[in-house]
Amino acid sequence: MQSAAPDGPADWAALETESMAASAAVADLPRKLQGSAVVTEALEAVRTLTLIRSNGGSALTTVQSPSVAHATGGWPALLASMLATPAWCGCEVPSLDQVPDWLWGDYAAWLFAHPHEFTAVGEAERYSTHTPRHLEVLARWVERNAASAAVASAAEAYEKGAAVMPLCFAPKNFRRLAELRGAILSRHAQGQGVVEGSLLRPRAGRPLRVGFVGEHFGSSGLNRALLPLFADMDPLEFETLLFSLNDVAPAVCTRAKEFHVLPAEVAAQISLLREAMLDVLVFTGEVGVKADALTRVALERVAPLQIVAPRNGLTSGLPEIDVYLSATLPPTAESGADFSERVGLVRGPSEIFALEATRGDAIEPVTREALGLPAVGVVFSALVTPRGVSAETASTWVRALASNPGARLLLVLAAPAEKAQRLGHQFETILKEHGVESDRVVLLPVREDADARGLLRVADVYLHSLEGFDAVWVAEALMLGLPVVAAARPDAPDRDAPARLLSQVGLAEFAATDAAGYETLVASLAADGARRTRIRGQINEAVEAGPDFLDTLAASDAFGALLETAYDELCALETCAFRAQREPLRCFSDDDARAGIESAQNARLRDDMESAIHEARLALRADPVNADARALYGQLLATTGRPGRGVVYLLAAVQRRSGDAKVWLALAEALRADGQMNEAVQALESALRADEENVEGWLLLMDLAEGAGATDLATEALNALKRLAPGDPRVVALS
Repeated sequence: MQSAAPDGPADWAALETESMAASAAVADLPRKLQGSAVVTEALEAVRTLTLIRSNGGSALTTVQSPSVAHATGGWPALLASMLATPAWCGCEVPSLDQVPDWLWGDYAAWLFAHPHEFTAVGEAERYSTHTPRHLEVLARWVERNAASAAVASAAEAYEKGAAVMPLCFAPKNFRRLAELRGAILSRHAQGQGVVEGSLLRPRAGRPLRVGFVGEHFGSSGLNRALLPLFADMDPLEFETLLFSLNDVAPAVCTRAKEFHVLPAEVAAQISLLREAMLDVLVFTGEVGVKADALTRVALERVAPLQIVAPRNGLTSGLPEIDVYLSATLPPTAESGADFSERVGLVRGPSEIFALEATRGDAIEPVTREALGLPAVGVVFSALVTPRGVSAETASTWVRALASNPGARLLLVLAAPAEKAQRLGHQFETILKEHGVESDRVVLLPVREDADARGLLRVADVYLHSLEGFDAVWVAEALMLGLPVVAAARPDAPDRDAPARLLSQVGLAEFAATDAAGYETLVASLAADGARRTRIRGQINEAVEAGPDFLDTLAASDAFGALLETAYDELCALETCAFRAQREPLRCFSDDDARAGIESAQNARLRDDMESAIHEARLALRADPVNADARALYGQLLATTGRPGRGVVYLLAAVQRRSGDAKVWLALAEALRADGQMNEAVQALESALRADEENVEGWLLLMDLAEGAGATDLATEALNALKRLAPGDPRVVALS
């Protein structure tokens, strides 16, 4: 039997014909041949077929003949079935404990194998129906007798070949599946966890030590969502440490106190992390999705508080993860029943990304001609991450092409190059099904996200997946000024992020509630070039004004407040009682920022600066983007010996109050206190443009000008003061 993957449908058909012939031959073998050379050969063929079928799309692996496996047919019938068809697309197959022990490893590999891409609507649902029953059996045996050779071989086969990713597209009782997977993976845990409570130290009088561990901290959509969590954390309140599985140290590492590269061995990784004496450890990837190095670390207790921050709406299911970081939950999910972790809800904007570097002029220009696209006609674009594309989304995009003759779809693949061929096969099947020419889809793999932006920029409309994953690319498209069509997912709040991003730029109507509505929106944009132009202008204005999804200070403030609340509660309850709480975790704060602002102002008038700062922080907890709270907090910091930190908040305030002379003046004063004289002058000029009669501004400008020896500027300021306030004692003294 051939061992190389087929090149096309004809080769696949030949392979399946060969496999069916082998299946028929094996079915007739006498049971007494167990352990013989012919059985060894048959098992090798099963392994080869399972691997090849998994690397192909589902259209290339689905055999229409029924499974011939029956518990009463003995091992020849089982082997025949394994040769004939993948387990997930055949008839109901025996559970693991109904087959001979010596087959468990190979049977589990076949039982849990899946295609990398589903090419027909409903196939992901079928796979998610097939998996739970068999995973229950395997998890039960791992719990009973993990040391058994048969159980170990089955568990290892599952870990090696199975993945959670296909289940993301049809999450039927995903929590139970994730917990079963976590239980199986936990058999590798070293069993040397941190003793509960042993590292819990009250945070009063010291900063929290917060570690972030990830595959890498370079450019990626995941990291652009991660960076805002710690980019602007207060160094007096938090010590941030980055731990990378990759030895690349990108510029983002300058935002943290320390950067460490973890060693290759899991035991050494765990040891280094424990030696760091962390209070909190945040896992930055999609932990539990596969048995990778990050998941191996997450199976251990390294810090008293352990958090996952995937923003994908899917629980990790791992027993040592305490909190799932979320943006919002619907009222029906208040109990957190969909998560094995305690759900931690951050206040303020739910989606914030570090995207400043993506603004247009920094992108290398790409032309349609260079991409083989027509100069005229509508071009849709979509970005595909390593997660892939569901058959439901791919079919919707292809139907949009069928309904808009002359349109093209530019698929930008920001994933490993080997995925390109599989994605091509997936779309080839769906295009053929809908009668759409294959040349109307252009697939272009990219190595860097910057290259992806350059390609997306040539399109007229950006199409986002129906599932709502990877919302960062909706933000990227909006930064490029592209009209976007996405799906609303109120049933899965963390995957409803694209809809919320569109609302921020006034385009909420372009988040469709179903596939039919999605196609209608695409058709309306394809047919109306003038409308697309108007929408581009609207998007550019919103981006220029500074939407919430760019506010990294708000993200850091909100996350920091949640960490403090979580850690304090953990200290009070300890781990078991903390996780037993089903109510979502929210940071303590006033419901309305105005109450905190008023209390802070009153305390400031009493010269009670400690209380003023405390109340201002409570106001920011209630509303992390509130410009008044930021301005007040910035001034308080600047006048209590922390002008540099005060500048951070005042800069954020003027971005939202660009016409407020008082805020510009406060910024100028903070900049001067921080020794940033040139920047202080620039802030003063902005203050005076907003209010030319601001006496305090002119006085400060004159002071700065004299200090810098800028005689002309000082004279201009003095003349303005004589005109505006000739009787002011301060002006008289200058004359």
